Amino acid sequence: MQQRTFIGLAGVTLAVVVVTALTLGGYRTGTAVVSTSESLEPDWVDSKLTLAAAVRLDSPAGELNLQLDGDQWRVVERHGYPADNGKVWQMLEQIGDVELLEPKTDNPALHQRLGLRDRSEPDAASVEIMIADAAEQPLTHFLLGNDRPMAGRGERHYYLRRIDDNQTWVASGDLNPDRLASAWLDRALIDIKQSRMREVTIQHPGKPLVRVSRQSADEAFTLQDIPAGRTAKTTEVTAIAYGLQELRLTDVNQVDKAELNWDKVIVVNFIAFDGLQVRVQLQAKDLGIVARLTASGEGDVKAEVDRLNARLSPWVFVIPNHTVSTFSRDLDELLEPLPDEAAE
Repeated sequence: MQQRTFIGLAGVTLAVVVVTALTLGGYRTGTAVVSTSESLEPDWVDSKLTLAAAVRLDSPAGELNLQLDGDQWRVVERHGYPADNGKVWQMLEQIGDVELLEPKTDNPALHQRLGLRDRSEPDAASVEIMIADAAEQPLTHFLLGNDRPMAGRGERHYYLRRIDDNQTWVASGDLNPDRLASAWLDRALIDIKQSRMREVTIQHPGKPLVRVSRQSADEAFTLQDIPAGRTAKTTEVTAIAYGLQELRLTDVNQVDKAELNWDKVIVVNFIAFDGLQVRVQLQAKDLGIVARLTASGEGDVKAEVDRLNARLSPWVFVIPNHTVSTFSRDLDELLEPLPDEAAE
């Protein structure tokens, strides 16, 4: 009797182990054993991704459009300025990873609670995403809504609804595109190494000219024309020549659209050993420090000058204030304080 009981219990235990293994296997492999999720776009990577030629994002922050021009994505709301190609393609690839985990309401009256009201409706908080091909035919078109409240840390879940479908879903995936046009710009503005620089001059309106220079590339930069009895701040002087090295932008506009007066501005001239010169005109506006860049030079640098001007001259760039301050200081800012000033 006891032997039969033991055998019976062993059989039950074995069955539990088998079911548990199958269940865990379903979780690990994503098989139909436990998984009811489906991909938002099952054939995205294999058949649709390479056809993408236009992106439209419409959100409470406004509408944003990206267009593929040859191999370069461009930001329509920034007059076609180059976008960050890597960032655009990464966002497009993320669409293929979006999983629909759980169906929710299909009642339009409840869409607003999930942040999935149509963009045409009042107070819509949704983000509409449409990816189209070169013929402007949609490849995918859907709304992103609110994040789903989660207990503790874990994979981000959010609400999603396909356009022209009332059914809403809980979805997962890394898709969370930036809403502002400026966030999609190629931020790399110019990169001229400090090692090439021979001299930099800084002219503030109504103030003495600042000039830092050196005779050879292995020398340190020194501040020229220092007033008697004063000494230069070595670190600040050295930093000036790094001004165009990996310089990045935060926003951009066309020169003729910006409607700015360039008569009284800070002018910084970077002069390289090989004859390349880059003039940077700077002024402070409400949106930050704006700049125009113009290259000049002949001989061996002429081709580089032409490339730089073709890319830079039509534009006004917004540059971070902390970056600009390193190469636009006036003379007083580059001098150690006088003894009586230091004592205050």
